[in-house]
Amino acid sequence: MTELERVLALVEIQQLINAYCMAIDNYDFDRMEDLFAEDATFDIEPDPKIMQIPVRGRRAIREAAEGRHHFIHSTEQHRHATCNTVIELLGDGQARAKSLLLTTLLVRATGALTMRGTGEYRDRFAIRDGRWKFTERKLVLDLLGQWRPDGT
Repeated sequence: MTELERVLALVEIQQLINAYCMAIDNYDFDRMEDLFAEDATFDIEPDPKIMQIPVRGRRAIREAAEGRHHFIHSTEQHRHATCNTVIELLGDGQARAKSLLLTTLLVRATGALTMRGTGEYRDRFAIRDGRWKFTERKLVLDLLGQWRPDGT
């Protein structure tokens, strides 16, 4: 891989991570679905009981996200922000990354804004149909609302 190919891969993967946050927060489920490989998985650890996990397959990931958002979007607005992303190119069209996540929650009726959750995305990627796509998206939670992994 040339230096230019390496830099392009890093930029494309970062754009993929960013596109996920924009798509999920703007309820663009067509776009979100397109970011995943057909056989991708989505998981959350520990299980916060907000959806059945793990989810396997691009269409199932979309349906799980869409179902969750249709339930909450009329009263709340969530925003996902990822930062401190470290991407590792593994060769043969494979890569992995870690990103920190911060989610906020806006209650539409009151205007109250709170931190909803924090965690770390642990992602795997592959080139499929000439584009980088998620093959695995795993969220390891530190905090979700009043819920904490240690039960406190």
